[in-house]
Amino acid sequence: LSFAAWDKARQAARSLPVAPMESWLRIVQKEESAFAASGPVGRVRFFLERGNFAAAWREWPDRDAPGILERLRAARMALLAGDEEEGKKRIARLAGECRNDPRILNSAANLLYELQRGDEALDLYRRSLKLNPGQPAVGQRVDLLERLLRPVPRS
Repeated sequence: LSFAAWDKARQAARSLPVAPMESWLRIVQKEESAFAASGPVGRVRFFLERGNFAAAWREWPDRDAPGILERLRAARMALLAGDEEEGKKRIARLAGECRNDPRILNSAANLLYELQRGDEALDLYRRSLKLNPGQPAVGQRVDLLERLLRPVPRS
């Protein structure tokens, strides 16, 4: 059972004879207890495996973790959960704090690129290239995005 079906299972059990109903309700209670005891990480994993990014974001345990990787993960989760403002704010803050580190700028840009946000990634890639022009893969990504984002001339 998933957590969303517990109430439905209880309602269905009430239509059963007493012995099977009690057995079924014990199973539901056991499932609920296990879910509650799984902790934030277990609940996040549960929701992510089912594609419920909004619920995973509500349970996200590392929202304010200090590490770069954790902060990128939190920004990604906020964006996947539909919290545009929060996700963009987190990326902008990280890019501002690490504005002289092309690796961090590339990581933030890659995150946006992977989420089909090439227009938002382009500025971060350009900033990274400005700091370190010797990045052929980043240069190729910039060229690709510039071509893809160029307006198509009308005939």
